[in-house]
Amino acid sequence: PPQVAVALDLVMVHLVRLISVRFPKPGVGEDADVAVDSVVKSAKARGVGTQVVVARTLVDVGRLDEARDLIEHLAGQARSDQDRGHARYLEGFLAEKAGDPQLALQRYTQALTADPFRVDACVNAVSLLLENNTPAALARIPGLVEQVPAATRSQSPDLLFNHALYLSRSGETGLARANLERILQVTGGDGRLAVLARRGLDELAHKAGGA
Repeated sequence: PPQVAVALDLVMVHLVRLISVRFPKPGVGEDADVAVDSVVKSAKARGVGTQVVVARTLVDVGRLDEARDLIEHLAGQARSDQDRGHARYLEGFLAEKAGDPQLALQRYTQALTADPFRVDACVNAVSLLLENNTPAALARIPGLVEQVPAATRSQSPDLLFNHALYLSRSGETGLARANLERILQVTGGDGRLAVLARRGLDELAHKAGGA
């Protein structure tokens, strides 16, 4: 049955990734190609939510062409807000990988509009706007961040960090410091973002001391 087939195919994809350490590119490993082909076929016989999950898995293992094929298959199908937001996020991710930041930003924004809990879309959109670094781009950041519910925002180290970068550039060092301190609370002081948060706090302290 399709619901069993897609689960088994997803398991096979994950097994190949575990065995190979890094998932093989197309044409490199026969087992990997068979696993990907099978999971795409079985996913297309399932509901939209399952297709989105499979597409995300394919993105995570670097099989972007197959992920794009599955996302295109979703076009025009009825979706919940969550499924639509997830699909738009994946479209944005693929556009960013293809070197089209403008389209990526558009899709991330649409993802956030469909589902305000789509924190990953907000994080990536803010990253693109920070990279752009024009006054017009930076002016869009507060509105995007505020679309994410405050309780969700306060639990996302990635979003807290990107927002802190914006606040620091805007001269709002007190709010930037609060975000960085919140990252240390959420992470327990461990991990990459905790390291970056401490570095950011040191830089803010240095700037304050030199003022």
